[in-house]
Amino acid sequence: MPKSLDLHGDGKLDWFFDQWVYGTEIPRFANKLEIKDIGDGKYRISGEVSQSDVSPGFLTPLPLYVEFDKGDIARLGSIVLSGVATVPANSEIRLPKKPKRLIINAYRDILSRD
Repeated sequence: MPKSLDLHGDGKLDWFFDQWVYGTEIPRFANKLEIKDIGDGKYRISGEVSQSDVSPGFLTPLPLYVEFDKGDIARLGSIVLSGVATVPANSEIRLPKKPKRLIINAYRDILSRD
Protein backbone atom coordinates (compact mmCIF):
# COMPACT_ATOMS: atom_id res chain seq x y z
CA MET A 1 0.00 0.00 0.00
CA PRO A 2 1.33 3.48 -0.74
CA LYS A 3 2.36 5.38 2.37
CA SER A 4 -0.09 8.12 1.41
CA LEU A 5 -3.00 5.71 2.09
CA ASP A 6 -1.70 4.47 5.45
CA LEU A 7 -3.69 7.15 7.26
CA HIS A 8 -3.73 5.36 10.63
CA GLY A 9 -0.11 4.23 10.38
CA ASP A 10 -1.09 0.60 10.89
CA GLY A 11 -0.60 -0.71 7.34
CA LYS A 12 -4.34 -1.39 6.97
CA LEU A 13 -7.05 0.00 4.75
CA ASP A 14 -9.86 -0.55 7.27
CA TRP A 15 -10.63 3.19 7.25
CA PHE A 16 -11.23 3.05 3.48
CA PHE A 17 -13.57 0.05 3.61
CA ASP A 18 -15.47 1.38 6.63
CA GLN A 19 -16.08 4.72 4.89
CA TRP A 20 -16.38 3.94 1.19
CA VAL A 21 -17.58 0.33 1.01
CA TYR A 22 -19.71 -0.10 4.14
CA GLY A 23 -20.49 3.57 4.86
CA THR A 24 -22.88 6.01 3.24
CA GLU A 25 -21.29 9.41 3.92
CA ILE A 26 -20.28 11.68 1.06
CA PRO A 27 -18.11 14.66 2.00
CA ARG A 28 -18.39 18.23 0.77
CA PHE A 29 -15.15 20.12 0.10
CA ALA A 30 -14.37 23.82 -0.13
CA ASN A 31 -11.18 25.78 -0.49
CA LYS A 32 -9.83 29.28 -0.24
CA LEU A 33 -6.40 28.70 -1.72
CA GLU A 34 -4.09 31.20 -3.33
CA ILE A 35 -0.76 30.80 -5.06
CA LYS A 36 1.64 33.74 -5.32
CA ASP A 37 4.95 34.16 -7.12
CA ILE A 38 7.75 34.81 -4.62
CA GLY A 39 10.54 34.81 -7.21
CA ASP A 40 13.18 32.45 -8.59
CA GLY A 41 10.59 29.88 -9.73
CA LYS A 42 9.12 29.57 -6.23
CA TYR A 43 5.49 30.02 -5.28
CA ARG A 44 3.73 30.36 -1.93
CA ILE A 45 0.55 28.37 -1.33
CA SER A 46 -1.69 29.87 1.33
CA GLY A 47 -5.28 29.63 2.48
CA GLU A 48 -7.41 26.77 3.75
CA VAL A 49 -9.25 23.61 2.72
CA SER A 50 -12.46 22.39 4.38
CA GLN A 51 -14.43 19.16 4.65
CA SER A 52 -18.03 18.99 5.89
CA ASP A 53 -21.09 16.70 5.97
CA VAL A 54 -19.16 13.81 7.55
CA SER A 55 -18.75 12.20 10.97
CA PRO A 56 -15.81 13.06 13.29
CA GLY A 57 -13.59 10.12 12.27
CA PHE A 58 -14.07 10.40 8.50
CA LEU A 59 -10.64 10.58 6.81
CA THR A 60 -9.96 11.95 3.35
CA PRO A 61 -6.62 12.25 1.53
CA LEU A 62 -7.86 15.13 -0.65
CA PRO A 63 -5.77 15.57 -3.82
CA LEU A 64 -4.36 19.01 -4.62
CA TYR A 65 -3.55 20.04 -8.20
CA VAL A 66 -2.05 23.04 -9.92
CA GLU A 67 -3.31 24.31 -13.27
CA PHE A 68 -0.98 25.94 -15.79
CA ASP A 69 -1.68 27.68 -19.11
CA LYS A 70 -3.54 25.76 -21.81
CA GLY A 71 -5.33 23.61 -19.22
CA ASP A 72 -2.26 21.60 -18.20
CA ILE A 73 -2.88 20.16 -14.74
CA ALA A 74 -0.34 18.49 -12.41
CA ARG A 75 -0.89 16.80 -9.05
CA LEU A 76 1.00 18.38 -6.16
CA GLY A 77 0.02 15.92 -3.42
CA SER A 78 -2.75 15.44 -0.86
CA ILE A 79 -4.11 17.19 2.19
CA VAL A 80 -5.48 14.80 4.81
CA LEU A 81 -8.74 15.94 6.38
CA SER A 82 -10.38 14.31 9.41
CA GLY A 83 -14.05 14.83 10.20
CA VAL A 84 -15.61 18.25 9.80
CA ALA A 85 -12.46 20.33 9.58
CA THR A 86 -10.74 23.32 8.08
CA VAL A 87 -7.01 22.86 7.51
CA PRO A 88 -4.68 25.79 6.88
CA ALA A 89 -2.27 25.64 3.96
CA ASN A 90 0.99 27.52 4.04
CA SER A 91 3.96 26.24 2.07
CA GLU A 92 6.43 27.07 -0.67
CA ILE A 93 6.95 25.06 -3.81
CA ARG A 94 9.17 25.32 -6.87
CA LEU A 95 7.28 24.94 -10.16
CA PRO A 96 8.55 24.65 -13.75
CA LYS A 97 6.28 27.44 -14.99
CA LYS A 98 3.81 30.03 -13.78
CA PRO A 99 0.59 28.49 -12.40
CA LYS A 100 -2.92 29.84 -13.04
CA ARG A 101 -4.60 28.38 -9.95
CA LEU A 102 -4.82 25.57 -7.41
CA ILE A 103 -7.60 22.99 -7.63
CA ILE A 104 -8.76 20.41 -5.10
CA ASN A 105 -10.13 17.08 -6.35
CA ALA A 106 -9.66 18.18 -9.99
CA TYR A 107 -10.50 14.84 -11.54
CA ARG A 108 -13.16 13.93 -8.94
CA ASP A 109 -10.67 11.45 -7.47
CA ILE A 110 -12.73 11.50 -4.26
CA LEU A 111 -16.51 11.08 -4.37
CA SER A 112 -17.96 14.34 -3.07
CA ARG A 113 -21.02 16.54 -3.01
CA ASP A 114 -20.96 19.74 -5.06
